[in-house]
Amino acid sequence: MNISSLEVGFTKGLYPGRFAYKLTLSDIGIPRSVQEMCASAMHFPRMEIDGDKPFLQREDIAKLIKKLKTCSPLMAFDIYCTGTIKPVRLGNVDNINYIIFVTPELLGEKADVQTLNWFITMGAKFLFIIDKEDEADRVVFMLQDYNISKANTFLCSNDVHMLEKCAKIVGCNYLKYTGGELK
Repeated sequence: MNISSLEVGFTKGLYPGRFAYKLTLSDIGIPRSVQEMCASAMHFPRMEIDGDKPFLQREDIAKLIKKLKTCSPLMAFDIYCTGTIKPVRLGNVDNINYIIFVTPELLGEKADVQTLNWFITMGAKFLFIIDKEDEADRVVFMLQDYNISKANTFLCSNDVHMLEKCAKIVGCNYLKYTGGELK
């Protein structure tokens, strides 16, 4: 696994205030073995995994999660990703929360339907990062096109007033987003 940062602390965003081992993956990070990562994370109740595209290392993520689940069956995982790459061998593993960041650029593109449907089936939460009110309309179309539940949809922006207005229009949740950190 290529790791760009390791941290121990409390989670933010959708599952705030939970003590976790935080792992940020990167293709240019420091190589660490799955066994080494498992040994350092096995005593934590939760692991948070993120990065630009963490599922580029999907084989290692699957090995790590499965190995940790044998040591600590109740351990929970929050995986933040773009939803463009489908994980492998994790469909039947309990306590994995997939959180998909959807940026304005991705709103205009056609998504891989099979991959997106897999995440929807797994109960993924979708965080739509919006900068303008008209982007809320594109969110509505994407929710309809891909049959994404509004209960699993969160609008994110640093403009709280716009967020409240758009969330009422779309009929979903919202979170304040400060560029890399959810409040």
